Amino acid sequence: MKLMRPHYQQNRAFTLAETLVAAGVAAVILSAIVMGGVAFLTVFNATDEYYKANADLTRALDAIATDMRCALSGTISNSGQGVTLNMTDYLDYSRNPPVPQSPALSGAFGTSVTYSGTTSVVYAVAGIAPNQRITRVFTTVSGTTTVSGTANLTAYAENYQLVFFDPAGSSNTIIGGTGLRSVGVKASFQPKFNRLNAADARTGTTESTTITLRN
Repeated sequence: MKLMRPHYQQNRAFTLAETLVAAGVAAVILSAIVMGGVAFLTVFNATDEYYKANADLTRALDAIATDMRCALSGTISNSGQGVTLNMTDYLDYSRNPPVPQSPALSGAFGTSVTYSGTTSVVYAVAGIAPNQRITRVFTTVSGTTTVSGTANLTAYAENYQLVFFDPAGSSNTIIGGTGLRSVGVKASFQPKFNRLNAADARTGTTESTTITLRN
């Protein structure tokens, strides 16, 4: 009679080498996922800030056009990179809050309306590259100055540029009167994230307009 020996199933597991290989592969895959997520987040933020900077340029050009159409006269300065506009002082800024001024009427039947004093508005690029932005400096008759401008999006947009010029191509820098009756304005910025940091990336951000004076 043959005795039957009990059969025990052998339990097998990963060897140390297999475990190390699997851990290495998992680490590589996890690192790729994390790096991909960071890259996608960076691209999203860069795109979002890029459109914010473009919106700032559009608002700046709109503000320049509004002030220039209301200006009595002006001067282009700093090789076309700045403009000073002389505005009618419709408000009395010595009051808080400012109140409308009462104009002086003269001529036959009061056909001539005159406001006392003029204010000035200066548009230029302030700061040192790459932390440059377009600013609007408003100075009242009393000398009170208010500065506003584009957001300083230095993380995703840098080195704002602003140029004023005569669309006809002349070198005239006087606005109004016998000077320029229309002014070209061009603004742009350098995106911080662009392929190979190409200098021509500014071309895609350039906005321009031609403003015809009303006065």
